[in-house]
Amino acid sequence: MLALARHSLLALACASAVIAIPAPSTYPDGALTRDLAIRQDAVENCDGNYTSKNGLAFTIYCGQNNPQNDAVRNDKGVGIWFYTGTYTECLEHCSRFWGDGEGCFGITWTGGGGHCWLRTSNVTTATLEPQADAVSAVLTDKSQMKGFDKECPNADLSDKALPGVEGISYTTHCGKVIAEPPHCFNEFDCLEVPYRAFYHTWSLEECLKVCAGLHPLCRAVSWNPGLEVGFANCWPKYGLQPSFVNPIAKQGIMHAAQMIAFDTPDTKCPTDSVYHAGGTKAGPRFDIHCGKLNPGRNITNLHTQNVTACMDACAASTQGCKAILFSSVLDAGYNNCYLQNTTSIITDQPTATYAVIADAAIPSSSTDLENATASGSSASSSSSSSSSSSSSSSSSSSSSSSNNNNGNSDSSSSSSPSKAWIAGPAIGGVIALAALAALLLWYRRRKPHSHSSPSSSSSPLEKDAATATAAYNDPETPFYGNTGGGGGGSGGGGGGQQHYTAEMQATSRNELQGSSKAPVCFGPRGEAQEMPG
Repeated sequence: MLALARHSLLALACASAVIAIPAPSTYPDGALTRDLAIRQDAVENCDGNYTSKNGLAFTIYCGQNNPQNDAVRNDKGVGIWFYTGTYTECLEHCSRFWGDGEGCFGITWTGGGGHCWLRTSNVTTATLEPQADAVSAVLTDKSQMKGFDKECPNADLSDKALPGVEGISYTTHCGKVIAEPPHCFNEFDCLEVPYRAFYHTWSLEECLKVCAGLHPLCRAVSWNPGLEVGFANCWPKYGLQPSFVNPIAKQGIMHAAQMIAFDTPDTKCPTDSVYHAGGTKAGPRFDIHCGKLNPGRNITNLHTQNVTACMDACAASTQGCKAILFSSVLDAGYNNCYLQNTTSIITDQPTATYAVIADAAIPSSSTDLENATASGSSASSSSSSSSSSSSSSSSSSSSSSSNNNNGNSDSSSSSSPSKAWIAGPAIGGVIALAALAALLLWYRRRKPHSHSSPSSSSSPLEKDAATATAAYNDPETPFYGNTGGGGGGSGGGGGGQQHYTAEMQATSRNELQGSSKAPVCFGPRGEAQEMPG
């Protein structure tokens, strides 16, 4: 009877498959639906303005191509494109691009293949031409790329305290650039060169202030006042043993600075295991764990000279701070006091001190995961909005602007009208798969349970399932935080890091040939046949 049922089900699946087979596709499985949704969103929803995460403003033109004026070229001088999943990712690359003596002034992106073309300063709206699946953008105001005063802000090799940042002094190196490759820091998505730089600042000192807030520790910067290296003109460096050299021609005028003095944290843990914020019994009580590490969720980070000042900052926070992590070394970053609102597994770390408010209701990281799952997209929005909190104020405001203007970023929305007709031909196959699943479940329930222990009261799920955990990628997270599962992307890449695809020739294609192979259906036999995967 079972064989007969399986045979009948196979016939149903084959019949459904015959009905559901679409025309041969040039897209990989699943990509057709996505690309069609992206194209439709690009045409219908992209009108308006967009501000990149680092503050560069664009005006967007839907259904318009803007040919020529390629900023990215191969060795033969031929313009080339690279792949991005959305036009907003293309714009983010534009805001971080370092070209041949200038940055990026616009883009053209095509939804069918995800082709991102960057444009030079010669781009103009006069060359726009209709193209159904294209999105073009130009700078809202070209004066954004005008640059700043190129004079060295201080005397060469002079030392100066960094205003607004306690405990840091720096030396200025006029007309020099640090001979180090571009570095990635936790606070921004890491892209390939020439899209590695992120920050835009109007002065050398503002660039140094950005450096002071980065993780791991940033000790030096190169700064380009004329924006010959593009809008992202502040280059933070690790600066362990910096070498100061003359800039190359396409870098224009460069100035550099090295931090030479840091406020050294107190390495001694308090002798008492309890501390009241503010030094009075009325303040919140913290239980102190010396030499312990807790990679919980960080609200923010700042620099403090000792652990008691860090606990005072937590008590004064209006963001629900429940615990702190203090590092007595600065290798992870100058901001060594991390305010937290969740707990995790406490481990040993000689240079760290963990303190938690006594009797505080602190959710664990796994609880946060359950809440985030239940709240759906709202949790995702909260996480993404926190990703720019360590950058300059202009970057923070631009992030919120980008969330409101990214048009095609939500291509998976259930309200997309493209999904109804795309899913239609597959209904027969879905019914067959559902029937197969029901049959397998019925068969499993009929199987004898002689191999099970009669004394065991645990279900297989309860016995074998692992504790639910989730990788947390927070741009505020320091070396001591839970930094797993990035990717990433921003984005690009998962968790906030983007995954950059190498540029290809304009004549190349990135679509893969789709498969039109149908299930092979045999005639009646004594045994049911397996369908090929």
